[in-house]
Amino acid sequence: MEKLFGLEMSLIASGLGLALALVLAALALLAWRRPVMFKLGVRPILRRRAQSTLIVFGLMLATLIITAAFVTGDTLSHTIRSLAVEGMGEMDEFIQTGRGAFGGDSAADPYFKLARYEALVDQLAGYPLVDRLVPALSDSAPAVNVTRRRSLRNLSIMGLYPGDLAVLSRDEVTDARGQPLALGDLGPREVYLNAGAAKALDAAPGDALELYIGATPKVYTVRAIAAQGESPRLLMTLREAQLLFDQRGKINLIAVSNQGDALSGVRHSQAVTAHLRGLLTDAKVAAQLYAMLSADGSAAAALRAAADDEQGNVQADLRALADGLEAGALAPATRSLLADPGLADRVQTILARAGWRSQSARDRLGELYADLSDLAVDDIKRDLLDQAELAASAFTTIFIVAGLFGIAAGLVLIFLIFVMLAAERKSEMGMTRAVGAQRGHLVEMFVFEGAAYDLAAAAVGVALGVGAGVAAALTLGQAFAGAGNVTIRPYVAVRSLAVAYSLGMLVTFATVYFSAVRVSRLNIVAAIRDLPDPARPPTYLRDRLLAPLRVVLDGFRQLFRLRLARAVKAWVIGLPRAIGRLIWLGFAGGPLTLLLGAAMAPAGVQASSGTVYSVGASLIVIGAGLTLRNLLRPALRLAARGAAWAEPLADRIAYTALGLTLAVFWSLPFGFLEERLGLPEDLSSGPEMLFISGFLLVVGAVLVIMFNTDLLLNGLLSVLGGAGRIAPVLRMSIAYPLAARYRTGMTIGIFAVVMFSVVFMATVFQAEDSFFGDTDALTGNFDLRVETSRYNPVDDLKRAVASRPGLDRADYAVIAARTSLAAEVRQGEGSFESYVVNGVDDAYLENIGYDLAVKAEGYSTSAEVWQAVRDNPGYAVIDQYAVPSRQTTSIIIGGPEFQLEGVYLEDKTMKPIRLQVREPGSQATFDLTIIGVMEQEAAYLGFGLVTAQATLEAALPSADLPRTYFVRLAEGVDRQAAGAALESAFLKNGLQSVDQVDEVTRAQASQRVIYQLLLGFLTLGLVVGVAALGVISTRAVVERRQQIGMLRALGFRREMVAWSFLIESSFVALLGIGLGAVLGLIPAYHMITDLAVEIQGLRFEMPWVQLVLVSTLAYGMALFTTWLPAVQASRVSPAEALRYE
Repeated sequence: MEKLFGLEMSLIASGLGLALALVLAALALLAWRRPVMFKLGVRPILRRRAQSTLIVFGLMLATLIITAAFVTGDTLSHTIRSLAVEGMGEMDEFIQTGRGAFGGDSAADPYFKLARYEALVDQLAGYPLVDRLVPALSDSAPAVNVTRRRSLRNLSIMGLYPGDLAVLSRDEVTDARGQPLALGDLGPREVYLNAGAAKALDAAPGDALELYIGATPKVYTVRAIAAQGESPRLLMTLREAQLLFDQRGKINLIAVSNQGDALSGVRHSQAVTAHLRGLLTDAKVAAQLYAMLSADGSAAAALRAAADDEQGNVQADLRALADGLEAGALAPATRSLLADPGLADRVQTILARAGWRSQSARDRLGELYADLSDLAVDDIKRDLLDQAELAASAFTTIFIVAGLFGIAAGLVLIFLIFVMLAAERKSEMGMTRAVGAQRGHLVEMFVFEGAAYDLAAAAVGVALGVGAGVAAALTLGQAFAGAGNVTIRPYVAVRSLAVAYSLGMLVTFATVYFSAVRVSRLNIVAAIRDLPDPARPPTYLRDRLLAPLRVVLDGFRQLFRLRLARAVKAWVIGLPRAIGRLIWLGFAGGPLTLLLGAAMAPAGVQASSGTVYSVGASLIVIGAGLTLRNLLRPALRLAARGAAWAEPLADRIAYTALGLTLAVFWSLPFGFLEERLGLPEDLSSGPEMLFISGFLLVVGAVLVIMFNTDLLLNGLLSVLGGAGRIAPVLRMSIAYPLAARYRTGMTIGIFAVVMFSVVFMATVFQAEDSFFGDTDALTGNFDLRVETSRYNPVDDLKRAVASRPGLDRADYAVIAARTSLAAEVRQGEGSFESYVVNGVDDAYLENIGYDLAVKAEGYSTSAEVWQAVRDNPGYAVIDQYAVPSRQTTSIIIGGPEFQLEGVYLEDKTMKPIRLQVREPGSQATFDLTIIGVMEQEAAYLGFGLVTAQATLEAALPSADLPRTYFVRLAEGVDRQAAGAALESAFLKNGLQSVDQVDEVTRAQASQRVIYQLLLGFLTLGLVVGVAALGVISTRAVVERRQQIGMLRALGFRREMVAWSFLIESSFVALLGIGLGAVLGLIPAYHMITDLAVEIQGLRFEMPWVQLVLVSTLAYGMALFTTWLPAVQASRVSPAEALRYE
């Protein structure tokens, strides 16, 4: 990959590498200056290898997830880039007619005279960045392998001069033996096929092929087959191609090969494209176009604003064009951007949506674009590589966001590990402090130990992450296999591994450092005696506020005593530290957190950012809870007159209120509070909201549980306490984790946050899987979709089937037809925008199975609306993608620019809406009246509105529109057999039949593979929870050795001790698993019910299979990691344990 989150990977690698180098250098310097602390820090690593292995295992997960995400992105990027390079060879740019571009006629003649190529060759003489220009004829036609009775509806055909074959991929111009193919070796009517074409036609050298350019075929012989080539292609000489398509002396493509090889040449694409467009565009028209767009700066502002919503090359080009328009003079780079056909359409759409100037001015702009050039230069390879980069970056982002839950759980585990280590070494740390070590020395010891673990864990994480990433990419390859013949090519970039290692190392080290600072705080006397730290005396607000002033005064005092170094130290180091502590106390105490939230929430509303608003609201809740705690503590201390229950009660009230409020806030349906508070409902947010909501929801719930442990304990004991002989075991098993509230809460949180993500995703995936499982609803109750060649079409399939020998007309119960027009539409006086208009015949309208989500007034059923479309010329229905929603939640990605006004998806009825339709070629216009909006299932047809075929034919009587047929088979007829019979009967028409049910099923299977991969990625986080339980159980055996001895002395048998540990782990694991599962269902339910307003048929379903499987797996692994410590604990001798110190 080249970019991640919009940043160059090389920049990310350099920054992280530098940061890691600085950290390691600082550690090395510190180890050199503090050799004793270094030795004390790393000594436990080799002395307790089993524990060290477990710690490394826990620390490596964050690096593993990051590495796996990067390797997946690298593999996808490499695969798509390789396919693009192999498919295009050394061709970097294409020059073609501007049909369909700049508002031109999409049906215009794509061919131009060969003399244009010859003139361009003369113009480029001496230009160093272009190696060669290649004239070509590239088109498609139906092909029939007469020898083996196989056909292909659209076989790509390319005609080249014999000397230009080298511009294609090397594997496509050599045979299976590695011998080069030469067009000069072809005899009359001989052709080459690449591997993809040979596979599709089951062809072999010597087979006879019929190519149909009209009703009469032309027969060719396969001379040889290329070794590679995934997209089917036929190669012939340029002269033969001109004869085949009856285009003597003409071509339709000039391929440009830049200086360099197939991959390196693309780095010159921008310069070459700009130079070519400068040669091919009309300078006068370009000047007029520039003057019009740069007149007042409004166009540049609109383009710059729209660029924020784009990605990749489109975003960069829009910003560059805006800069060029503001420069005041037409530069070659700006002229090239104006002549970009794809960007031209985007610019016109953006300006129309922004209401730029008047409609007449926008029409004039379209005319200037149409007159700019008759040949368009497309830097196609650069765009393909950019798409590869965007796809790789998107998948990497998805996996990183999905892995955030596991990473967060891993970081909590790191903190938990160091809390456990500190508890184990408490006496040792107290004695170290007693002999003169300072608190900073303890921090250094833990940092050295943690850094050693971190170095090993990052290396292990990278190694395992490579394997996980390759496995994930290969799994994605299975999903992509349903969309075409795509072979995943595993690839690991060293730069990505360096970024993953550095990022994993730095994130883990930061957590280690924070943990070290936290656990180094201890009371020396209590630590030596291995007793709990005594309660700290209260610090007064006055002292906290005056601390920075005292540091300043101390600096002046040292200065008056002529101790300049101490004065400077006080001002330079002490003062910032005192101010930092004051700020931290402000956030930890609540007031500053409350103020920050109060600033973020309205800022998020103003910026229409749901993320900023929700985080701000959460900070308000957290800040209010912390403030309440600090207000209650002194009040309750005063009321209790120093009694010990005052502070715990204050904490319980404050943290319970905080947790409940936080959990309720994130559990409410989308827009619930916003609607009641009068806030806008169109707040936008990204996938990061899933992580934020899950994390804060779990935090709130865990706070409520852990600060009300006595209620939970009493409830459990009232239910289980009378369970006969196991009652004392149950009491001990439950009491201990609830007494160690801090570590238990973190462990429950680890399990809960991961289970939240798994259950949420599984529930959403289950709902979508069930929705797409209704194939009849998606296909409109049609079994087959049939298309024929544009050169030799079947004008009336119903009549042709009835008259064709070998076909049983009764098998094909319904044969309906649809024609499609790539048109432009507008509502009222708005701008024309691209849209598809479908004309369907009476058979389609009488048998269509799609319901309508919104109906015009006066129609009560969908059948009435479809009948009205059939009986009333000019009536139409439209798909959901053109209709806005009042809800903020939506799964629609991409789609048309055109949007209806006056109707929403949530409406049940609508007033008829009149649209004006324009055919781009002839500029003919006609009106349509929208009387309904189709259900979401109709999206299977793609974007477009539907009207009667008679309406389309009356408006455009001379239009020759492509025709697609939809077939419903009789009961019991095999779909594949019926489709094969049609293809065989209409072989020479290039008929291809698509089994729509099978198509939907394969698409669903591909989606299911991706869903399972994401769930597997999320489930990795459960490994952290299991490791956490393993750490706790292992350390508990050491910590509670004397307690175990006392229990054994009081009568506990070995199996009772073992069961005590197993039940304890079960309690923590099941509580975390159950809590996460319940919390995950809440936002999943809200999201699905919210989307069900737009998508009829989408419903909430419990993912029982995934829920039981993941819960059982997590619980089983937890018991497994606890079993060995439980056995060790049961084997402790009472006498030995009681003597243990």
